[in-house]
Amino acid sequence: MIISPFSMLREFSGNFMFLLFGMLLFVFSILLPPQLILSPDIVLLSFGASAVVYLLLNHDRNRNNDSDLLECIAYEENYSPARNNKSRLLKYQLEHVYLRKLPGVFDFLKSSLCLKSFDYRKSVVICSSDYYNTDILPENFAEFYFNIHEINDIGNLNEYFGKINSRLIEGGYYAGRVEPTHLRYERFLNTYPFGLAQIIYFFDFIWMRIMPNLPFLRKIYFALSNGKKKALSFAETLGRLYYCGFEICTYKTFDNFIYFICRKVRNFSGEGDPVYGPFIKLERVGLWGVPVNIYKFRTMHPYSEYVQKFIYEINHLDAGGKIKNDFRVTSWGHIMRKLWIDELPMLINLFKGELKIVGVRPLSAHYFSLYDSGLQEERIKYKPGLLPPFYYDLPKTLPEIMDSERKYLSRYRKHPFITDLRYFFAIFYNIVFKRARSK
Repeated sequence: MIISPFSMLREFSGNFMFLLFGMLLFVFSILLPPQLILSPDIVLLSFGASAVVYLLLNHDRNRNNDSDLLECIAYEENYSPARNNKSRLLKYQLEHVYLRKLPGVFDFLKSSLCLKSFDYRKSVVICSSDYYNTDILPENFAEFYFNIHEINDIGNLNEYFGKINSRLIEGGYYAGRVEPTHLRYERFLNTYPFGLAQIIYFFDFIWMRIMPNLPFLRKIYFALSNGKKKALSFAETLGRLYYCGFEICTYKTFDNFIYFICRKVRNFSGEGDPVYGPFIKLERVGLWGVPVNIYKFRTMHPYSEYVQKFIYEINHLDAGGKIKNDFRVTSWGHIMRKLWIDELPMLINLFKGELKIVGVRPLSAHYFSLYDSGLQEERIKYKPGLLPPFYYDLPKTLPEIMDSERKYLSRYRKHPFITDLRYFFAIFYNIVFKRARSK
């Protein structure tokens, strides 16, 4: 058995805390004047940093770790269990064996799926973060696949989801669970005093959320943690599932986890270019309908672009034409949008000639599909712009937004230069003096 350095540190975390405490004092002895080395502030700072590391290594010690395979149906082409043997039925096994201690989760599955319709021989129920339990299955075999272990402990999620996708038949169901970042934060608040919870969550965010996503720190993170206990937002989880060929059927929160059920709708191709960094490019409908990559600073969680249609169908649109209660937007993303920081990289598109200063907003394929066909045909005849007519008329609803764009395009078709000049100064006034913003 291979023991990761992170596991070794956790096993000896008590000694490691005091070792780190001594190391910090040693570093301070080099950097600071002698009279300050043992000052109360320096000692307290060193001890506090050591304590935070200790708690980070141990805050999930009592949580469920990787457990053994509960059940994995061996593929036997000619095997046929007795019809009257209840112990071989999926519904019975889920209720009385696998989810005996999680009755709420069983009720969630039972109310969301017709469990009796699944062939028990082609159903898989496990509790593991090991790829082996998926690798041993034939492709296009399973009708139902349920892993009770949280996906936070799985190293390469896209690879894992892709493996499950290939093992499921078309239309097969995959159920799992995740501890999203907002519930992870609540767990810290419920475990530690408020101030200490904030400090621990800050370091946890750096270690579990930022380091895995930076190329030069990613290898260090995985070498020390084996990819365990990653911090995943719920938006990223949903986006990854859609990216890997699934569509979400439903989800529900139990304790500190969100359980989800999704259905295979296509094979996983691995195409696309999902990125984690702060600088992103988003595919939008450009001139003559040709896709164009619009540059922006990230304001949403990674993989959010893959789940736009799903969020829209649940929450619909808010005033101003944006999706209502869009949990894909990060806390700092709201601030960046209010200050227009996220739009600055679009100047690259302007210099490349893909956008003009005033024009209709470059839309995603899904949002573009919400427009009526007549406006769609009219829009693609003109280059999109940095400053859309939205900030001229300040419409509230999608029909009003479409009317605003029709009016602009009609005027632009007759007097291009004068129309853009008029709109530019009006938009400038609305943004600077009326504080007009797009949420």
